[in-house]
Amino acid sequence: MTLESTAQWIGTHPVASYVATTIGTWMLAGLLAWVLHWTVRRGRDRWRDRLPPRAWLGIYAGAGAAGLLVAMAAFAELAEALEADETLGRFDGLLADALRTDPSTRMLEMLAWVTRAGNLEALVIVGLLVGIALLIARRRLFFCAWVIAVAGNGVLIRVLKAIFQRVRPLHEHGFVIEHGWSFPSGHASGSLVTYGMLAYLALRLARPPLSLVLAGALVALFLAIGFSRVFLYVHYFSDVLAGFVSGGAWLVLCIAACEVVLRTTPARDVDRAAGEPAGQTRSL
Repeated sequence: MTLESTAQWIGTHPVASYVATTIGTWMLAGLLAWVLHWTVRRGRDRWRDRLPPRAWLGIYAGAGAAGLLVAMAAFAELAEALEADETLGRFDGLLADALRTDPSTRMLEMLAWVTRAGNLEALVIVGLLVGIALLIARRRLFFCAWVIAVAGNGVLIRVLKAIFQRVRPLHEHGFVIEHGWSFPSGHASGSLVTYGMLAYLALRLARPPLSLVLAGALVALFLAIGFSRVFLYVHYFSDVLAGFVSGGAWLVLCIAACEVVLRTTPARDVDRAAGEPAGQTRSL
């Protein structure tokens, strides 16, 4: 299929395209997470007694740094492809035009409700509620990680928008009205960091299978929010991809830093953040 035919098909079948994109990305993320978990666990079981804890710490830190570099390279490629004569830039314009051709009022109304979960007001409320809950539970390490992740991403996305200053696609349907720059998507980035960090906390503090159900639901939520921005045509497709990449890189950095602290500091010094007996250090 050509770029024109692909964009036209999505514009003709917006509901199926939105659902398929969200569910497909969610399943792919789940598969990658399972493969990564299985690989790391198998490697740890095989080399647990052959490498000292400091060596494992270096391996985890190196893997996190490599992931961050890959994300930065991907973001740079996306930024370079914004020009109208580039493949991604052309697809952005074609898709936005196709979605505006014959919009479904019912779908726009539904997506407007979905996208509100990624509004600044909603993310601030979630941030405050989770922060207060962590303080009440005396999880000061996780509280600090939560504040740095959510607040830091807000600063990062503002800086990136100011650097690129990309104008938003035309949207006059009235269901959602957005101002400001388009690249990268603040909804995609903010939702990924906020709900992704919440998923990490669920995996850390809740027991299976509840932790897995919560994490899976939160991942599906931020994917649905991000892609809703494209089908509401308040963002180009590359805006959302860039938002996911920048937010994902920041989230990985925050989680990696939190894990390093947990794995190198006695649990009593981090308020038993991992739920272990006082004085016990987490093994790698």
